[in-house]
Amino acid sequence: MTIFLYYLIAINLIAAMVFLFDKYCAEHHRWRVPERVLHLFELLGGWMVILVLMRGIHHKCSKRSYYLWTYLIVFLWVAAMSLWIYLNYAVSVD
Repeated sequence: MTIFLYYLIAINLIAAMVFLFDKYCAEHHRWRVPERVLHLFELLGGWMVILVLMRGIHHKCSKRSYYLWTYLIVFLWVAAMSLWIYLNYAVSVD
């Protein structure tokens, strides 16, 4: 569990840097990070920081397709973690 926590911290830090870089590029009319790359970081576990940054720096909030894919990924993560917790910590009923 400790390794997984370190993994989540690392992937969220990397996702934050990539998301902030994309915001910087958008403001300076430069090459942007493809949305599929941002979604990949969300899928890998960086969805937590991206949700915070979406609201905090107002980036990608108005793009409906990005917003919907992000929340689909969040739903999948919550479902997977709920299933994992249930399978590993549920009290067996005998």
